[in-house]
Amino acid sequence: MFSNLYGYAQHQHKTETFGVQKEYTLQGKTYQVGRMLLKNFQYGPLTLRVIEKDTITDILAPMDEYPDLEMSRAELIQLHGYPFFFVIDRYRVYLVDLQNEKISARIQPGLGVEYGDDSISGTVNGFQFFDKDNYLLGIAVSYGVFCFNISDLDHPKELPRYTGHYGDRGQPYFFLEQNADGSYNGLVSQSDTTKKSTHVSNFYTATKKATYLFRDAQLMQPSGTYTNPVNDETPKSFVLLYEKGTNGKQTPWVVDLKKGVLIKGKMAKRFLDKQP
Repeated sequence: MFSNLYGYAQHQHKTETFGVQKEYTLQGKTYQVGRMLLKNFQYGPLTLRVIEKDTITDILAPMDEYPDLEMSRAELIQLHGYPFFFVIDRYRVYLVDLQNEKISARIQPGLGVEYGDDSISGTVNGFQFFDKDNYLLGIAVSYGVFCFNISDLDHPKELPRYTGHYGDRGQPYFFLEQNADGSYNGLVSQSDTTKKSTHVSNFYTATKKATYLFRDAQLMQPSGTYTNPVNDETPKSFVLLYEKGTNGKQTPWVVDLKKGVLIKGKMAKRFLDKQP
């Protein structure tokens, strides 16, 4: 069960003015995640409190400019076989690593993109961890499905995405990632339209299991300017890529954004010939 920030009073006798969202005991230490209740009902930054015998150590995340504390919740999860607190705010999430006693950088989809929802309900949901917990996918209201590479919690990276519709209608979302060696990974997921929020219209609460379309592929840098489908009312229905071949040969790869599939070679050429 999620705990929430309305439980301050019941915890004050234990933690003074520290509001506990979740607690876990491991190897003689008690871990608590929450925020300090300051004067005038203001709150401090997200905090991991480590209690060992008579010693209390607070590990603080950077202060959120606009923390949505009424929406915040936390749960205990396992990543890479170790315990984490997964803290879900209205527009962002954090992963709190109990083994190494550190808080991830802020994970917020669509930074720099104007989107949002005025509902009092939460606006991020449908989370899944993918490929040995190296990726986090989810859904944001008025933004759609997102994907982060979270292999480095100090620098979580949102993957560029492509989709064939303005707004989330349950269609596939394609995510493209360039690796350090210049190769590319491509994966696809979509909202599960059978699971909808009872509080927010047209907001799905689950994502279908992500799958790779390709990994470590030697591709040319995609041409053209990337346009986020939130801001583009007529996004393209496919993504055109080119595989690097010998002697400068370029083989077309097409990601069909209507079906969420990869088409190569002659089939890709026939697909492109049919486009207006």
